[in-house]
Amino acid sequence: MHFIERAVKDMIDKYGTNDPYEICKAMGTQILFMDMHPSLKGVYHSFEGTKYLYINSVFSEYERFYTCLHELAHTILHENYNYKFILNHTFFVLDKYEKEVEYFVACYLIADVYRILQYKDLTLNEIAYNLNVPKEYVELRLEYFKSKDCCLGFENKFFTNLYQPLLCY
Repeated sequence: MHFIERAVKDMIDKYGTNDPYEICKAMGTQILFMDMHPSLKGVYHSFEGTKYLYINSVFSEYERFYTCLHELAHTILHENYNYKFILNHTFFVLDKYEKEVEYFVACYLIADVYRILQYKDLTLNEIAYNLNVPKEYVELRLEYFKSKDCCLGFENKFFTNLYQPLLCY
């Protein structure tokens, strides 16, 4: 997943901002807010070289922000992928692409994973609160280190019990 961390850094460096709306504008990506079914937060679509992000306007500004960021990740990581074609004509597992996008969002929100270490005595919920990000993104950001057996000093029980403080040595 190192390529995703690099993609986030390159995107922010290239456009000189971390505002997903500004990045979309700079990329020439059209953002359209539309009333959609509540189960649909957003959609990325490319047509004749123009990228479109459709964001459900019935959601709060907070949810629209995360949706914009999520769909922006698709434009960067999966620019030439056709979701409907993959779904209907291949055996590809689409969950892989969604996991990549969610990791992109986690890297965007927590650019420096080592910031989490400053909260070593807190639970995941408390860390998420202090970083002002959803807990899932703290978990995703740390998951890479767990899977790579990186020496951050986290014990395995940290990943199984979200209500125990993070133990660092």
